[in-house]
Amino acid sequence: MTPSLPSTSATLFSRLFSEAVGIDPYTKAISDINQDLTGEGSYHGKGIYDVRAFSRVLSGRFPEEWLLSHDLIEGAHVRVGLASDIELIDEFPRDYLSYTDRQHRWIRGDWQIADWISTRVPRADRTRGPNPLSWYNRWKVFDNMRRSLVAPTSLALLVVSWLTSTQIGWTSTLLVGIQLLFQPWRNHSPGQPPGKVLKSFSLSKVAHDLLLAVVDAALLPHQAGLVMDAILRVAYRRLISRRGLLEWTSAQVVRWSAPDRLPMFLVTMALSSIFSGILVGQCGIGGQQTLP
Repeated sequence: MTPSLPSTSATLFSRLFSEAVGIDPYTKAISDINQDLTGEGSYHGKGIYDVRAFSRVLSGRFPEEWLLSHDLIEGAHVRVGLASDIELIDEFPRDYLSYTDRQHRWIRGDWQIADWISTRVPRADRTRGPNPLSWYNRWKVFDNMRRSLVAPTSLALLVVSWLTSTQIGWTSTLLVGIQLLFQPWRNHSPGQPPGKVLKSFSLSKVAHDLLLAVVDAALLPHQAGLVMDAILRVAYRRLISRRGLLEWTSAQVVRWSAPDRLPMFLVTMALSSIFSGILVGQCGIGGQQTLP
């Protein structure tokens, strides 16, 4: 899957958060590490498959109105392979509000299939039976959940360390900063040897990655709140209300409703900024207290 060139250059946000690669599939045609190691890839929502075989394997297997993010769990049951000579074009979100809506939906979907990590899983009749997934597919389900927790755990680490000790605070800040800088570098060089990475080095790319890391750091409180909101919604809907598990809004509708939702979004961002300001003030007081 490749974001379309018009969508990656449409706004300042899309130019910063996306990697514009155009429509050249040859520069991105590489093997998939999952397939190389285990003989099967991961289904990412777009693919070619045998409808009858797909239906035969999955019909009556899952509870109704349960799976929001269906691709990973379906691919784990029917087995998929990577075809690196086929490229599909997708639209990248034009603004941060649309981006976070999509991210919120993905996180909810990842946490709604948390049962498939265990040895017994829900069945269509709402009972539980043996989990047919391999240990590696269970790990992929867990890894999606683990990645969603990076923002809240990073923020929690910073808060606790800043309030505890100045020395520990500097160490945790350095660790979180390295993590924020590593992410854009990894996106630019997936699986490439060091020599090729050095040949593609450019000051503009370094400036882009530094700016992206700074923006990610500024948005860390909001990102952490977004993740926790998604996880808590899943817990409430799974355990209490039993409703709204398939709540989903298309990208087009998100763009149409953006003006109406902008005031609440600005309030949320303002609360994140207030939280950061209070935290900085408290950390300043706490840091002075820890000095000998």
